Amino acid sequence: MSGNATGAQKHGHLKTLNAAQADDFTETDYQKIQALNGNTFEDYGSGITVTYPGTCGDGESIEVVRFCYWQADRMQKDLATLFVNRNKIGHDMPGYEVVCNKMESSLKAGQTAGGIIENFTDENGDLIRGFEVVRPTMAEVSATQRIKGDLTVKFKFYLRYAIKHVDAIGSAMTYGI
Repeated sequence: MSGNATGAQKHGHLKTLNAAQADDFTETDYQKIQALNGNTFEDYGSGITVTYPGTCGDGESIEVVRFCYWQADRMQKDLATLFVNRNKIGHDMPGYEVVCNKMESSLKAGQTAGGIIENFTDENGDLIRGFEVVRPTMAEVSATQRIKGDLTVKFKFYLRYAIKHVDAIGSAMTYGI
């Protein structure tokens, strides 16, 4: 998915861990672990051991949680770097645009990393963007915020979930019958 967790590799949607051994649980043990939304290391054959089913204790997918932490870290670092490398960013519309552009850059990196859906056109022909940064207006920012140097910029994005199970339904046929 995203981030650079040491030792983790991407294998389709399954996550392998170097040097991890497959668990040798009984079916009862496995059911107890699954009831707690726990994970086991399963042998998928050919020496591939993966984390299964890939959920956290609250039921959310591991890759989604990892991505959200990665995205938050990326945006914090990008904004910090912006302020360190610029002498001054004005508390005005051009300054807000600089900040919003940097936030969009961070979110685009999240899209490139695979955690945010790509823009698409829905069934009504409407463009759905994977993320949006809402630019504040001067009227929305109070004098107190300007004096303190504070700025609130809202954003949202759509998570890109992974396919984890496919029911492939087909038919075997004999030609001529």
